[in-house]
Amino acid sequence: MEAFRLEELLSHLEPLTPEIRFRDLVSRPTFKAGLIAFSPGGTADPKQITHSDRDVLCYVLRGCGRLRADGTLTPLEPGMLCHVPAKTPHDFAATGEELLLLYVLIETPPAE
Repeated sequence: MEAFRLEELLSHLEPLTPEIRFRDLVSRPTFKAGLIAFSPGGTADPKQITHSDRDVLCYVLRGCGRLRADGTLTPLEPGMLCHVPAKTPHDFAATGEELLLLYVLIETPPAE
């Protein structure tokens, strides 16, 4: 069992790019969970990522932003939960203050 304090974790986020910081909290063979933060003023058209074998669930903890997936922009605010199916190109961006998400990557079974 593990318990985390959000404020303590924020000081330990690692840079992924100049605009993105993250930290994995739990990593298992079939899922991974952690925090990811997006600074405002990033690239106007950030590169989209795709997880070929994992669904993404993100819960907005702080800030406002947007999710771009399947050509659709979805505004994000605290309390929202997003689901991005495996193989869906997507990206997130902050539109105000820093956007902080709790993410879970869940392995999906191969299509039969």
